[in-house]
Amino acid sequence: GDLAGAVAHLRDVRDSAGEALREMRVRLFERRPLIQQDEGLVEALRARLAAVEGRVGIAVQLESDLPGRLPAAIEEALYGIAREALNNSLRHAHATRVWVALRPEGHCVTLEGGDNGVGFDVETGQARGGLGLDGMRERARRASGSIEVQSRPGQGTLVRVRVPVVEADGRAL
Repeated sequence: GDLAGAVAHLRDVRDSAGEALREMRVRLFERRPLIQQDEGLVEALRARLAAVEGRVGIAVQLESDLPGRLPAAIEEALYGIAREALNNSLRHAHATRVWVALRPEGHCVTLEGGDNGVGFDVETGQARGGLGLDGMRERARRASGSIEVQSRPGQGTLVRVRVPVVEADGRAL
């Protein structure tokens, strides 16, 4: 006889099932051989956005002005950072739109990723060591790069990574 209670429980079940489906899509995609190794960072990001975020109804945008492939270690670091930022958007932000942009800037490459989600307090997130921030910072550090995370509750999140790129022969990107 408690129709309101039953409706609330059904909504909880629906929300839990949706969360489980999103998590399963992330896990399945991460088990695939890395497209990045064969086709590069841009194609790996394109595949990830289509296979995970696109399939759960999140609007996606990918922009790249890169003239070609980056050194493998840099592609791996940037992909790992982007993947963690996208996972955070998917799991925590309740975003309806995510975007990723890659741009060469002098002797560096910049990766920016953002969402229109609920945002969070960056200082609190850093203090707790949560949301994968520590892992993203470590990947950027290992690539001799820098990372900046901008977010506020109710205002979405922006992650900006800048990594120096020097070819084996000493030429800049």
